[in-house]
Amino acid sequence: MRRLTKQGAIPSINTLVDVGNLVSIRYRLPVAVVDLSGIAGFITVRVSDGTESFTDLGSEGSVNPEPGEVVFVDREKVASSRRWCWRQSQQSATTASTTEAMFVIEGHHAEAASDIAAAIADLARLLGKYQPQAHTATYFLDGAA
Repeated sequence: MRRLTKQGAIPSINTLVDVGNLVSIRYRLPVAVVDLSGIAGFITVRVSDGTESFTDLGSEGSVNPEPGEVVFVDREKVASSRRWCWRQSQQSATTASTTEAMFVIEGHHAEAASDIAAAIADLARLLGKYQPQAHTATYFLDGAA
């Protein structure tokens, strides 16, 4: 939202990122798009112990997230995202050749469940329009799941 407000537009990256950005702007929710080919095993959302590796988008050197940050980490302790999904890694970045991706939509406010449900429906509609060959499945995670 800061970039959009400051520059008046955001650049087109690729279809998946563009769709994720559109949903993020429409619903004012953070949306991450993760290329699953860069992930070892499953992603676990947890609090960082400070030993995970994270490479910022556009960077080549890795750093360690601060202990206590919420990270999305794979079995090799590579963080695909940190500070929830606010900062994504180079390893998780999608490209035009991405064949398997995961969208993460976050909400931490009182109406988050309904806002996320609406954003997911919009995301599914947009993927159907711009990636008609895509197969999608949705999951809703909260404190109980």
